Amino acid sequence: MSEDNEKMAEDIIQDLNKRFKNNSDKVKGWGKAFRIMFIDIDIGYWIKLSMEGPIEKVEKGSPKVIGAKEAVASLVTTTETMAGVLDKSIDGNGAIRSGAIKVEGSYDALIKIAPALA
Repeated sequence: MSEDNEKMAEDIIQDLNKRFKNNSDKVKGWGKAFRIMFIDIDIGYWIKLSMEGPIEKVEKGSPKVIGAKEAVASLVTTTETMAGVLDKSIDGNGAIRSGAIKVEGSYDALIKIAPALA
């Protein structure tokens, strides 16, 4: 496992926290959980949004542990791909179509939170 990629994953989660906080009005009432599974570092994050929009809780662990937690969907990708999507150097839809990001579960549920990530 690369320490740089583990740091990148932590930075991604902090960035998501800030985005959901700043754009909470766009996801108010959603209140569900989703997972991000980083295959390059073998670490997953379970992220639960509050009904008000910001992130309520984040849990980090092995893909087996995080994968067992209830969530509407999972994004399975690498830290570099996710960082690229967030900094807009990689098109998110293109990454999904090419298989660089695999969506497990409800793609439609994830679409509802996309506006908060802008």
